[in-house]
Amino acid sequence: MQHRRIGLAVGAAVMSLALSACVAGGSGGSSSGSSSGGASGNITIGIKYDQPGLGQQVGNQYKGFDVDVATYVAKELGYQPNQIKWMEAPPPSARR
Repeated sequence: MQHRRIGLAVGAAVMSLALSACVAGGSGGSSSGSSSGGASGNITIGIKYDQPGLGQQVGNQYKGFDVDVATYVAKELGYQPNQIKWMEAPPPSARR
């Protein structure tokens, strides 16, 4: 039973990572001429703005688990937090 809970938790974390770090677009890539080794340009990441604890816009800042995960993934791709452009990602039913 314990292994099933761990498996579900890992599965949920992977799904959250996959969904929350969906990159809507970006103009970047590796910057071989950069001394910092980071990506050039900006990256656009879609999140929900109205999910307290997951993704929420508070003034001009974005907070929550999805934001933290997306920021981490962007950092691993070579982007700094100031290179992230946040975009609202409404649920599929609201896109019609």
